[in-house]
Amino acid sequence: MLDAPVTIFLLFAVFAFIRSKEDPRWWIAVGFALGLAVMTKGPAAIPAIVAIAIAAAVRRPQPSRHIGLGVAAFIVSASTWHLAMLYLHGHQFFNEYIGNQILRRAAR
Repeated sequence: MLDAPVTIFLLFAVFAFIRSKEDPRWWIAVGFALGLAVMTKGPAAIPAIVAIAIAAAVRRPQPSRHIGLGVAAFIVSASTWHLAMLYLHGHQFFNEYIGNQILRRAAR
């Protein structure tokens, strides 16, 4: 049931990326939307992150502090819950979430 929200976040990230060419402040929205996509469906957002990174490398945006702010927005929005769970549950969370939920599913 999380396919619709992750699709919305990814589409908004692409929209913000396109808009970032005209106004670099949109990089913050790109990072935040990609972070929410990671929070919604985890590794399913990785292809979009890679695609936007490649498109940005090809487009070579002008250096801007907004790109760094976008990366920071991604890190904050994608890691907040993960860090809280790691703090509360320690290695048990890491083993179950990363080991069983992500790596084993990807290996299937």
